[in-house]
Formats: sequence, structure tokens, C-alpha cells
Amino acid sequence: MGSIEDEPVTALRSYKNLTVVGLGYLFLFSAFASLQNLTTSLHDPRLGFASLCTIYVFFLSSCLVIPNILIKKIGAKYTLAVSMVGFVLFTLANYYPTWATLLIASGILGLCAAPLWTAQASYTTTLAINYAESAKLEKDAVISKFFCIFYLLFQCGQVIGNVISSLVLKPNVVETNGTDIIRTDCGASYCPLTNTSSKSDTVEKSTVITLLSIYIAFGALAIACIVFLLDKIKPKKSESGVEPSTLESILATVKLMKDYRIWLLVPLTMFTGLEQAFAFGDLTNAFVSCHMGIEKVGFIMICFGAVGGMASLAIGLLVKYTGTFALMMFGTVLHLCVFVWCLLWKTHVHPEIMFFVTAGIWGLLDSIWATQVNALYGIIFSENKDPAFAHFKLWQSLGFVISFAYGTHLCTSIKIYVLIVVLIVGILGYCIVEYKHRQGKRTLQVITNDEELKRI
Repeated sequence: MGSIEDEPVTALRSYKNLTVVGLGYLFLFSAFASLQNLTTSLHDPRLGFASLCTIYVFFLSSCLVIPNILIKKIGAKYTLAVSMVGFVLFTLANYYPTWATLLIASGILGLCAAPLWTAQASYTTTLAINYAESAKLEKDAVISKFFCIFYLLFQCGQVIGNVISSLVLKPNVVETNGTDIIRTDCGASYCPLTNTSSKSDTVEKSTVITLLSIYIAFGALAIACIVFLLDKIKPKKSESGVEPSTLESILATVKLMKDYRIWLLVPLTMFTGLEQAFAFGDLTNAFVSCHMGIEKVGFIMICFGAVGGMASLAIGLLVKYTGTFALMMFGTVLHLCVFVWCLLWKTHVHPEIMFFVTAGIWGLLDSIWATQVNALYGIIFSENKDPAFAHFKLWQSLGFVISFAYGTHLCTSIKIYVLIVVLIVGILGYCIVEYKHRQGKRTLQVITNDEELKRI
């Protein structure tokens, strides 16, 4: 395919490329997201948390360097395709999940994840800016809308992948003999060091092989989608007409650390990693698998993905009326309420519908953080977006690393208290950045008006 800069920027062409990126992620994360949800339940929890932690340690270590090198050398399109290969290799490693095979594959996946997400964010932002300029639309609103559309497709992967895992796993799960044992140590009181098994935690090997084979096929579809259907985007030239070298691009990412806004956004960015890690590692294991069994994880997480996908679409329509600030405040209040609920929730007392409700609300909240924090980086750092998105994934992945590192050592209630503190600190930092950004826009508007008056 050619570059989209070879032809006029149109709505059809812009939305077509956005849809292709979204479909690629839908296929890829239909496999990976559902496999990630099952990792701490399907394997020994210690191996599961170690695998997830390894992914994000390598993700963290590669954020500032590898994305810049790959995007600079081969462009966003092929960075996406190459990075997706690492996810397929991780799925292959699950055929024989030893500490060696799974941790090595997890490291490779982590190295691939940083350029994957940085390239996606950069590509999506560029599409939005080009379209906004061509159609003479408000840039901030278009960026936010494009991220919402992308995350609608991305979250659909949770639905599709978990439908597959639920249908494949359910017939082959070994049931407990006799009367079901009612467990009172699930939920907030769950402690990994003392709780080593779920209600039903044995799955036949042939069932796992079938599930992994389906996931590999989905990964191949994702790669094919990007390679054959996505248009390339040529990097924009700087005002001087001289393109920065790879070293200069890496240094630009490091230099961005001098921007105080990055540091104000660090706690909130880390929170997006912590809350996702809790949903994938603890909500699925300490609540669902502990009380209901591994075969129910997929069904519960379908609600997470389905509500998250629909919410992403709704947010894309609402944001131009409400603005990002109102959505972030709504998300903060609602998430704090969910944390309190999780602390009080007695899984053996409350009806099972609450598992679906809780997962659905968490999916709604995840869509707010995913779309709006991503869009925030695209808006605040629109002139330096590649280094900014590298920072976003750097700090988000640190949140994942911290969560998975203490995953087998802290009780669930302590993890929830950590989430509450980080969210409060993070939203305060965001409020300062939002205030400064609005102040800057007002100043620019005043300067522009003064120049117009002088011309008159």
C-alpha cells in the first residue's frame, strides 16, 4: 500500500486506516487479552504472576529506546507488524509452559509491546491531526474521538477472546467431587501465599492446545491485516527540513523528562497500569476463579470487554460536549466507589450477578482511562507525540510491573488500598496539567486576537 500522504486526506481514507489498526488489535488481543486473563489461573499462580511481571519489566526497559529506533527505521506500519510477532511467540510458549519457556517468551513479548503501543498511538494521533486539519475541525476533539473508535474495536477483542476461552474450557474442566465447597476466603480477603488453588483448577492438556491454536490463528490474522491493508504514513518533516537522527529521537524522549507536565501525569499513568493489572490478575483470580472456577473467567470478562467497547463508542460521542475533564472526574468518583465495593464484597454471600456487574463497571472505567489518558498525551504533547507516547507506555508499564511484582505477596485488600491512593494522587496531578493547558490556550487566543486587531 502507498502512503496516505500520496493522496488527499479524506474522511473515508482516514477512517479506513483507523479501522484497519483497530481490527489488527482486535484479532491480536482477542488472543492475548483472554490468555492474560487466564495466566494466573491456568498455570501455577507464581508462574502466572512471574510471567506477567516479566512482560512488563521488559516493556518498561524498552519504552525509551526501542520504539524510537523501530518507528524511525521502518515506520509505524511495519513496527506494528513486527511487534505483533512477539505476541504470537508468547502464545506458542504456552504449549509447553515451564519457567524457562514462559519467562523467555514473556521477555520477548515485553520488548515488542512498547513499540507496538507507541506506534499505534503515534499513528492514531497523526491520522486524527491530518484529518482535523483537512476538514478544519477542532484537533483535540478529533484526537479523542479517534482514540475512542480505536478502543471500541480493541475492547471487542476482550469479548471475542473470552467467548472462545469460555466455550473451549467449559466442557473439559474437571469438576470437584460431591457437594461444592463454599469458600469464604475469596475477594478482598484473598491472600496468594495462603490460597493456592481455585474452585476448579484442572484443565485437560488437549483443551489448552485447542485454545492456544485458535489464539495463534488470530495472531496471524492480526499481522496479515496490518501488512496487507494498512497504509504507510511518512514521518512529517521538521520546520528546518532536516529529519532528526535515531539518536536525536531517543534523546528527545529523554529530554521530555524535563517537562514538569510529564511528572504530574506519572501517577495517573501508572494508575492505568495498576488498575488493568488488578483486573487481569486479581479480579479474575481472587474473585472469579477462587469462587466460581476458571471456566467462569471468560464469561465474566466478556462483560468487561463488551461494556468497555460500548463505553468507548459512547465516550467518543460525548467528549465533544462534556470535555475530557468531566469524564475524568466521573471516572475518579465511580472507581473509588468500585474500590470500596470490592473491599466490602463477600463473594459467598452476594448473588453471582454481581461478578458480571462489577466486571462491566470496571470495563466502563477502563475505557475512560484508556481513551482519555491516551488522548490527553496526544493533545498536551501534540508537537512531540512519539516521545510522549513512549513516556506514557513507560509509566503505564511500571504500574503493571509493580502490580504483578507484589501480586503473590500482598493480600487483595492491600492492593485495593494502593489503587485508591495512587488514583487520588494521580487525579490531583492531572487537574494541575488540565488547568495549565487551558490557561495556555486562553493566552494563545488573546495573542491571536491582538494580532487580528493590529491587522485591522
